[in-house]
Amino acid sequence: MKIVANLMVLVVLGFVLTGCGPTRRIIYDDSEILPMDQTLPYSINIDIMDDRSNGDSLSTLPLRLDREDVFDDTRRCLNAENEYADIVIEKINSSLVSHFKRARLFEDVSLDDDYEFTLKGELSTFFGYQDFSWGTAIAANFGLIGALFSSGNTTPGVITIEIKNLRIVDKERKVVKKYGDFKRVYSEEYPIDAYCWYIFSHVNDALKKFNEELTEFISSN
Repeated sequence: MKIVANLMVLVVLGFVLTGCGPTRRIIYDDSEILPMDQTLPYSINIDIMDDRSNGDSLSTLPLRLDREDVFDDTRRCLNAENEYADIVIEKINSSLVSHFKRARLFEDVSLDDDYEFTLKGELSTFFGYQDFSWGTAIAANFGLIGALFSSGNTTPGVITIEIKNLRIVDKERKVVKKYGDFKRVYSEEYPIDAYCWYIFSHVNDALKKFNEELTEFISSN
């Protein structure tokens, strides 16, 4: 019975993970986020900009790379930008608004309200990769049975997210609070699939952790 259930899950995943054109979404479940002990006395806009000043290999997303490509001389799965249906920087901003609202970090938070204060910064890195699994790819040639037996495979991966020059400014663009750079690197063994789709889910999970840690950082500073 358990094998049948696993096969059904794999069938559903097959439909979800295949398709034409960009299909990946930047999204995570924030329903269980608890409010902070203290709400900061700001009603604030969120305005994080896209900064690619470091080039395209590790800055924001690797425009020149596909989701399965050679990176640092190793075949890897990458969260390539050409697979995203979303405009990445817009989704980063909206994820912060949603997360901060849930956490009640500020009195109010928005993308476009005419508030006196704005949280600004530059997204310099939003990039994840994990090693490609040849064993998982070979198993995929044997259909659902092969996929079932390789479903527990993992490979090492690294996900890096960084926002630079994080600060709160007023309407005259005067800095009223400076936080500096905020960077997190998540490195672990991640589940792998044969077609390099799972990396996008891993990056979404990392973004949730990043936003949680950023919320704590802003609250404590």
